[in-house]
Amino acid sequence: MNVSDTAIAWSILQKARYSWTHELCEKHKASLKIGVLGCMAERLKSKLLEQEKLVDVLAGPDAYRDLLRLLSLAYGGQRSSDVLLSLEETYADVMAVHQTPEGHSAFVSIMHGCDSICSYCIVPFTRGRERSRPLSSILEEVRMLSDQVKGLSLQYSAIWILSSDFITGFCGETEEDHQQRLSLVREVGYNVGFLFAYSMRKKTHAYHRLQDDVPAPVKQRRLEELISVFREEAAKVNMAVIGSTQLVLVERESKRSSEELCGRNEINVKVIFPKTDLPVQPEKPQMVPITPGDYVLVKITSANSQCLRGHALIHSSLNDRKTWPSEHLLSEQTISC
Repeated sequence: MNVSDTAIAWSILQKARYSWTHELCEKHKASLKIGVLGCMAERLKSKLLEQEKLVDVLAGPDAYRDLLRLLSLAYGGQRSSDVLLSLEETYADVMAVHQTPEGHSAFVSIMHGCDSICSYCIVPFTRGRERSRPLSSILEEVRMLSDQVKGLSLQYSAIWILSSDFITGFCGETEEDHQQRLSLVREVGYNVGFLFAYSMRKKTHAYHRLQDDVPAPVKQRRLEELISVFREEAAKVNMAVIGSTQLVLVERESKRSSEELCGRNEINVKVIFPKTDLPVQPEKPQMVPITPGDYVLVKITSANSQCLRGHALIHSSLNDRKTWPSEHLLSEQTISC
């Protein structure tokens, strides 16, 4: 959600000739204004804008069209906010500008808000009711993105992954409930998970009707046990692909070593491998450096719960997929859960 919101807000600001900067020295400019955008703006409005006066602009997820007016007020010395939720806003006519650090991937939003009023969740109260983007708007954005990729031949794969969110210590949770959750994680073998200890949110059903009766130390202990089991099972899933050769989209230099590159395979698992020059075709001796945005085939040699490691073999592309030997393809069985 944050990535999508940023892309929409940046599209609106860019058309008004605002520019993007990565220079820390810009923060010392006297004209600098601080804004908070997104679903937390409404919940934290009184604290950030009125009590502690920490920010100049607050804009909720349905107020990005109002950003220019809010900024104008802020530059005039007036703190400003718009956190009203809409029943209709989908930004269907705003083509998001995807400004990621890697610049080689993008998220396409298909809906806003949520109608599933889960007892623990504040999202419907901070992002509003569920609204779907028109299909024509979604297709237009996908076409815009595909037009930026030379020679793209759209592919799909039967390879799949499983991910989920888990919270520990929800109201009334017993030790038996916790053990059943651990058993589920062991049985399924998720690739990705987002794990949290429960914390009460105002406005939710749980806040008004239930008791937050699981002690904080118990929540934390259960979370730590869940993380441990999850990592064990995720490591098993990743280790099952050791020895395979996988297609990797190169994203950037590794954060831990300037001698390594980092990318993602077809199921979005991080793959790290040494920098090297590679042939473009097996029968041609010419060696070409690997750069972000390239596709390469990587032989996987080791794995843990968070990433795969290996060494790159050759430059490749999605269009080469049909010509790869069968041993180069990540089989469905290798990641079965």
